[in-house]
Amino acid sequence: MTGCCSEELARRNPGKMAHPRWLTTANRILRLYISQQNPTHSLQMLSTYIMQVYAPVWFAIKSKPSCVDGTKHIWLTVHPENLLIAMVTDDRDHIKQLGLRRILKARQEQKTGIRKFCIPRLNFDSTDCVDLINWQEAEVTAPPLFANIPISEITSRIHDQNNIMLPIIQVPCHTQAVERHVKLVTEASQSVCGERARNGFIKNRILSRQQMTAFNQKTHYRFD
Repeated sequence: MTGCCSEELARRNPGKMAHPRWLTTANRILRLYISQQNPTHSLQMLSTYIMQVYAPVWFAIKSKPSCVDGTKHIWLTVHPENLLIAMVTDDRDHIKQLGLRRILKARQEQKTGIRKFCIPRLNFDSTDCVDLINWQEAEVTAPPLFANIPISEITSRIHDQNNIMLPIIQVPCHTQAVERHVKLVTEASQSVCGERARNGFIKNRILSRQQMTAFNQKTHYRFD
């Protein structure tokens, strides 16, 4: 990064600062970086991280937000269950079959007790997300998203070499929607009292946003 930019970009106003928003914080750090003739080492390090790690991952998640791609975006989700979801939805047929066999083996074991969600040690030298963990040492459990699929169907797909994607719920790989609803519940608690009133406040706000997705100008207001 050279820190050089056009005069038009340098004169732009990023807008109001919002500390809870990581994207806004990254925006301000980059804006500060290009405005400094001699940026400090810390500022250079933060800017480099944003450009080489944070921003590419953010755009990757936005373009492919499904949980089937979660392990390809964020290594924090590299758990055998999530890796198996990525394997059975992979474009390569042999990886799909391998994922089905591992799910079948985990389902047949029928382990009892509490399932601990612990991320195993990662292999940072791997060239494929499938090899990010040591499958021989990891405790493999079947993904809950496939819990309603009978073992007989999985066995049939393995025997018939059926590589059609398993039915899967479209769950996002991020918690942005959860954070948005937590904010809405907090606003409702600060505005009204009682469970019924909070419920009505939340439903009314969601319906209003669905009917009017933008209200930056008077022309956006809908009368119907």
